[in-house]
Amino acid sequence: MDVIRIKERGLEFEQLGKLPQDILNFIYEQQLFKLFTAKELGGKDLDLLEGIKVFQQMSALDGNFG
Repeated sequence: MDVIRIKERGLEFEQLGKLPQDILNFIYEQQLFKLFTAKELGGKDLDLLEGIKVFQQMSALDGNFG
């Protein structure tokens, strides 16, 4: 999934009131729900500052996505 497509689909997210399944699949693939989870448990094990940077980047694409 190209992150540019996420930005382009912002209106679609707003109209649906939720994220479409393909976007959720992208989130799962990128382990965005597991930013602070230990690597031993399948997460990214980011510290707080690194995690906040990821949230900022995702929010810059689309506020709903972030």
